[in-house]
Amino acid sequence: MIKKPPPAGGLVGRSLKAVVAADKRLAYRWLLALGAFLALFILLAVDFSPRTITGLEISKPSPVTVKAPRKITLIDVDTTQQLREQAAAEVQPVYRYDVDSPGEVRAKIKNRFQRLSRKLFADDLSTKEKRQAAIDVLPTGASGEEIDWLLSQSRERVGELRAETIEIASVIMTDKIKTEDVDGKREEARRRATALEDLFAGHLVGSIAADTISANNFVDRRQTNEAIATAVDLIQPVMTTKLSGEMIVREGEIVTTLQEQFLDELGLTADIMGKTARQTIGEGIISFVLLLLGSIYLREFQPRVYRDNRLLLMLAVILGIISLLARGLAPLFPPFAIPIAGAAMLTTILVRPTAGIMMAITSAIITGIIVNDPQYWIFAFMTGLFAVYLTSNISHRSDLTRAGLWLMLATGVTAVAAGMIADEPAVNLVLGAGWAVVGGFGAIVLTIGILQFLEYAFNISTDLKLLELSNPTQPLLRELMVNAPGTYNHSIITGNLVEGVAPQVGANPLLARAGAYYHDIGKIRRPFFFVENQYGDNPHDKTQPHLSYLVISAHVKEGVEMARKKRLPEEIIDIISQHHGTTLVSYFYNRAKETETNSSVTESQFRYQGEKPATKEAALIMLADAVEAAARALSKPTSNKIEQMVRKIVKDRVYDGQLDESDLTLRDIETVITGYAHALTTMYHSRIEYPDIEKPSKKRGVVVGSFGKKSVGSPGKNLRA
Repeated sequence: MIKKPPPAGGLVGRSLKAVVAADKRLAYRWLLALGAFLALFILLAVDFSPRTITGLEISKPSPVTVKAPRKITLIDVDTTQQLREQAAAEVQPVYRYDVDSPGEVRAKIKNRFQRLSRKLFADDLSTKEKRQAAIDVLPTGASGEEIDWLLSQSRERVGELRAETIEIASVIMTDKIKTEDVDGKREEARRRATALEDLFAGHLVGSIAADTISANNFVDRRQTNEAIATAVDLIQPVMTTKLSGEMIVREGEIVTTLQEQFLDELGLTADIMGKTARQTIGEGIISFVLLLLGSIYLREFQPRVYRDNRLLLMLAVILGIISLLARGLAPLFPPFAIPIAGAAMLTTILVRPTAGIMMAITSAIITGIIVNDPQYWIFAFMTGLFAVYLTSNISHRSDLTRAGLWLMLATGVTAVAAGMIADEPAVNLVLGAGWAVVGGFGAIVLTIGILQFLEYAFNISTDLKLLELSNPTQPLLRELMVNAPGTYNHSIITGNLVEGVAPQVGANPLLARAGAYYHDIGKIRRPFFFVENQYGDNPHDKTQPHLSYLVISAHVKEGVEMARKKRLPEEIIDIISQHHGTTLVSYFYNRAKETETNSSVTESQFRYQGEKPATKEAALIMLADAVEAAARALSKPTSNKIEQMVRKIVKDRVYDGQLDESDLTLRDIETVITGYAHALTTMYHSRIEYPDIEKPSKKRGVVVGSFGKKSVGSPGKNLRA
């Protein structure tokens, strides 16, 4: 492929223009982002309806009577805290029993008697030393008589005393003994020992057993704290609701903590902009994060929308409209009356369903913050997503009415479900459903009312508008049909070609067809310079190739000018400017090379100055425009000849780099070749050559066809065939 060499200084000049244009677009996007943030922040932060009240203090009389400007539900913090403290106090401590304690007591007693036996029955110790050993082992307070008695006992008897002490102490230690129960259990050990026959033995055994008794059942702090936490968690926050117009505090009434909480939540005692400073900061953060997430979503999943400042501005306008409606209606009506679904419907119709889903979520969050009603969050999310589904395939404006009826039903059912979750009484469920139906009706009225305004203001090519533009009664199409009938017929056939293939390659068939209808409207200015409109002499036969090239290539620029004057959608204007790309006007280029001996004739002088197709729709129209014109020029067309012709033209466009920016894949290109070849074969296939009909003879009757057969009778009676 021979590309057009840039003229001296041309590349630098175009580069500078591109940089300046990019800077302008970037500055515009920053201004748009800043404006959207400020608008959203103001709508969230400023409460326009209530007025700040001064002089309100807890435990003092209220200077004014205050009613709720809107429905509000909040947590009664004091009551909730009291219930949780009460629940924590009622939790019984969880104890942990030391199962090893009986064994430990037995070991202590055995050790004690072993030390005593070693001293008492040692042969090398004096009586005084044995007595001191008994004093060391026996509990404090043992009498001298008890010690003398113990010194007189045999080894076997001391062993029996040990066994009796172990039995009493170990039995008692099997009980769960808390710290406060230790004294009682020790007394029980002494009491049990008194059952022994020998008084001294009973006192000795009871003293030693009591001395080893200790607590073995302790509070488990971890499990106790977990039990307290569980009990506290079971106490749900006490929710208190004030309906719109309901009394919050009367003049002269002592202001309670709960009443001040209501007034603070409503912004009636706030510091700035009807909100507390902390609330204002939080709403500023929410505004920033919502816009950031929306930008990321569009960049990743809707790059076409993300790159189009016009569409971004329109989305901001739609979001602003629904937010203003929420701010205005929330103090006056129940939140279900807000036409929240309208934002999702408009976005789905004007852009596409994936953008509508983002708008449904974003608008639900914003209006939910404004309304501050838990039920409304459920309602807003569900009705918004349902609205996206209902309007995802709108092809006629009458379909909006049908979608509106379904939306009203959906909003009513959703409102009832949200009320049931909140355990609302039956009366409130009915009222909520009624207001929700009103909101659904308002959403469809809003959509129908401003849809055309947004289409016109932002020059959006919705499916509805594309259908209207494809109507032959449109002024430009009528002018094309009257002044350039050959071009009109070519455009209709081109539209049929692209509409059949577009769905197979992921293009919009309505946009492709409408673009095909308008792609050659620039030929209206000089229709007879184009072969499809000529009958008789060809004006190019008497025109220099360079001048002919200028006339032919000018129809692109002139078509763009006419489309802008008639405010056609930008997508169609792009198709008009791109349908020839930078292709070579080969006929006049070859004529120039043949007629001019000057070797300065180059391809760059005979190429279109438009843009290469940047969308699938524009690429389809470029290819269909070329193959349809070539098919009409074929002599005795056959299926094979048509397919080879289509394949060659498409291959030439690919090699020339005309489809580099169109997102068409190799598979798409093969689909286009097959589809166009099949459609053109059905249109331009060779036809049967019908025989001539001879004129009837007055004398010989009527001869039908050239078969040499005569009809008998008068001419009028023999024309029944």
